[in-house]
Amino acid sequence: MQNDTFELLHKIVVISFVVTWIFLGVTGVIFFRINKDVAFKRKWFPRFNILLGVLFLIFSNTGMVLASRSLASLRMLVIEVPFVALIAYFNIRFTKFCDRCGGYGSPAELVFSAAILHEMRR
Repeated sequence: MQNDTFELLHKIVVISFVVTWIFLGVTGVIFFRINKDVAFKRKWFPRFNILLGVLFLIFSNTGMVLASRSLASLRMLVIEVPFVALIAYFNIRFTKFCDRCGGYGSPAELVFSAAILHEMRR
């Protein structure tokens, strides 16, 4: 392929990455901050996190392959996949949702903030 084609494809991937990440950010805020349905959050939060990890791997590796013009850069998957999987696991494992208000955070944050917020709302 010509240099111009690689540059064009790389720009398309970068723009697609930014647009996708903005869309997922807005979607995440709507579904996990504004929405108060705890059952929905508990069901879809792990799936959403896994989707974010997979999309990050796809975009970052596509960008690396196009920038390096070689499939050899896919060796980075050996390093990336464990870290992305670990981050997704920790996000899923340590994010808890309040049964009362639908708020989320780590267990310690929820115990402290939920107690204060529920007292303030009375």
